[in-house]
Amino acid sequence: GKGADFCYEGLRDSKNFSNIQGSLMYNLIFAPAGSEGGSFYILQPSDKSEILTDFLDSGEKPVIPGMVRFENRLGGRVAITAFDLNGNRSSTVFNYKKKELLRQTIEWLGNQQLPVFVKDLPNVFCIFNRSDSGNHGVATIISLCADPFSSFSLDVSDEWLPARVELLDGKGKWGKLEVETTGRTKKIDTMLTLMTPVILKFTNQV
Repeated sequence: GKGADFCYEGLRDSKNFSNIQGSLMYNLIFAPAGSEGGSFYILQPSDKSEILTDFLDSGEKPVIPGMVRFENRLGGRVAITAFDLNGNRSSTVFNYKKKELLRQTIEWLGNQQLPVFVKDLPNVFCIFNRSDSGNHGVATIISLCADPFSSFSLDVSDEWLPARVELLDGKGKWGKLEVETTGRTKKIDTMLTLMTPVILKFTNQV
């Protein structure tokens, strides 16, 4: 695309996505300043594609598709965003709605739940490693945010939902951790501070 004639990105139907309230996201690509701006592609999806978001004008009317997904007859799945992510740090990419949209799109692409996902908090790095036996998993949670958090919540896949959770202490010992579980969400009552890893072990009973 050339000159951007839109200022929002909007979900076609926010009811299709959990943990998302409202449908609008800023898209200030038309007014480059600071981290805003960037480039985009004009998508021309087929009739069999599902349009997830649209780039919207000031009247919140669709201009072009913003994100689409498609499943072929063999079950192959593809998702494409119109926003060029190379070198761009736009508000249309870094916001809570887009975080959830990308998370749920990744789960749709893989046709399975992510094992662990940090809910709601900004700028938190999370990696999950599974043992060869499949009975153990280790989640490493690192906050990249200057604000401290007294607790955090994880969405956990059905596979790891019944697992026992332990916390690695400063002496390298695993300690039992009491967690509050609501649906897929486990609340971890442990401080999360800048660049201080929180390491959790999930153990499924054999």
